[in-house]
Amino acid sequence: DQSGLYMFDLTSSNAQVVHLNGHEGIVRDIEFAKNGDFYSIGLDNQILKWNSSSNSSEVFASSEYQYTEIIVDPDGQYISAADRSGNIMIYSVFDPEDPVIIAGSQNNAAVSMDFSNDGKFLVAGDKNYNIRLYTTDNWQLTNTLRANKAKIMQVKFSPHSKYLASIG
Repeated sequence: DQSGLYMFDLTSSNAQVVHLNGHEGIVRDIEFAKNGDFYSIGLDNQILKWNSSSNSSEVFASSEYQYTEIIVDPDGQYISAADRSGNIMIYSVFDPEDPVIIAGSQNNAAVSMDFSNDGKFLVAGDKNYNIRLYTTDNWQLTNTLRANKAKIMQVKFSPHSKYLASIG
């Protein structure tokens, strides 16, 4: 099976590709940090932190439940990961051992998340049509929005964080 995670070096003349092994099974999502390293989640209930220079990985965090989504904040200080239980975990990239857990809706996993470009807000869209807006200074829910008539597929802030768009 050749499915999995591949890294393409676009600085080489032929876009050299490397198959990266780390997760057991399917990789669900990847997200780059500002420093070029990246994080991935898989069906093995783990977040792996990858060094893009050496193509090596280490277990950053793990969960009792499968992760559904992962994002890195604009400053590269926090990793936000949602799992199938409905929780959103906020990990410090410097100390992932004690995450802040934002309790979502029981068994209602966030399927899309985004940080505002100014880093002040985290938004999470879920399969029950909810869009939840959290402030990053204390990770508290500030608003629950509903407009979609179907499972939220994606949420995104505009570049200046003036607008929030959703698909669902």
